[in-house]
Amino acid sequence: MSELFINVSSIISPLCYSIMKIEPYTSCSFNCAYCYARWYREQGKPEPKHDVLRDFLRVARIIYRKQLKPLPIRLSTLVEPFQPIECNEKMSLKILEIARKYNYPVIVNTKSTLLMKKPWLNVLTDMANKGLLVVQFSFSTFEEKYCRILEPKAPTPEKRIESASFLSDEGVPLVFRLSPYIPEVTNSIGFEAIAKIAKECKVKHVIVESIRLTEEEFNKIYSKLGLKIPYLESYSLRNKRGLLRPNLKLRLEHYVQLVRELKKYNIGFATCKEGLYNLHSVSDCCGFYLFGRSVAKRITLYEYFLEAKTKDLELKLLEKIHSELCRKYGMLCSYSVGNYPRVMKKSLKYHEKRLLKVLKDSEILPKIAPVFTLCRDRLKVVSVT
Repeated sequence: MSELFINVSSIISPLCYSIMKIEPYTSCSFNCAYCYARWYREQGKPEPKHDVLRDFLRVARIIYRKQLKPLPIRLSTLVEPFQPIECNEKMSLKILEIARKYNYPVIVNTKSTLLMKKPWLNVLTDMANKGLLVVQFSFSTFEEKYCRILEPKAPTPEKRIESASFLSDEGVPLVFRLSPYIPEVTNSIGFEAIAKIAKECKVKHVIVESIRLTEEEFNKIYSKLGLKIPYLESYSLRNKRGLLRPNLKLRLEHYVQLVRELKKYNIGFATCKEGLYNLHSVSDCCGFYLFGRSVAKRITLYEYFLEAKTKDLELKLLEKIHSELCRKYGMLCSYSVGNYPRVMKKSLKYHEKRLLKVLKDSEILPKIAPVFTLCRDRLKVVSVT
């Protein structure tokens, strides 16, 4: 699989629109205590990844010249794209300049305040004006006392809020990403206060992605925070002794309260990698709808949820249903990617194949997306609140 694409998995493939990503550096100097990306990337001093710059340029150029709808790319998933090394290496700036030149939409995921400075600000605002940019600001806490423990090398929540507000005033579409969502830490200021901060920053919607760690890591982090560990459940689909996360009951309790407060200000809500579609109030969790132009999307379980809300779906007709949904919602599918770059076709087909496999698995499907159940070869939507 190309480095421009997230690897196929039974969680990513069914749930995520953002399977295209670019990592500008080999590691991250923020070294957040909860960081799960360290399981997948190199450790040590961050170094620029020049190869991915070349690969992205090739893909962006092909799609531009063929006048195809681009599949938005995320900058980034495993490292902070605007960490201190960026001041000298400017890898993220170079990526954005390629995207601007070839009209390629980018979702920026960041904790940094570097975005307020030139030349980064110039490129970001220009891309926003062209409908090519969405910025997601990431928060695990809004209190400095917790930030010092969890993210000691990252800008404080106050600085991030200031940066988010500044960019919003410059016309950049904003999303708040509560990632990881840590019970009693992320919400320590109260859900009403979180919603008010989002409103003041002109945030379009809020995404939550619950923390997931091993039991040992949960013990270590909550001990440092001086808090009691919440009730946990398995995040790993088959290995019950793998990763854990706060249990569904607790997550639902918190998310419902947050949704209620966000609705007061007409701010959308979505979960990330949790499949709680009944709580979603936006058309896609990543924020593709915020681009000021038409972009490509791959089909996910969300489209099946929309269909199954009105009628049960017979899995013996899955191939037919899948084709119909792809056409109905205008999604990129195996039959519609013929003109795209080979690396993109390959990745999209592999992810689609895993999505279809998950849809037939009565054991793991409800774990990935609790809104679904399989009964007598029929896909049904159930209430999870």
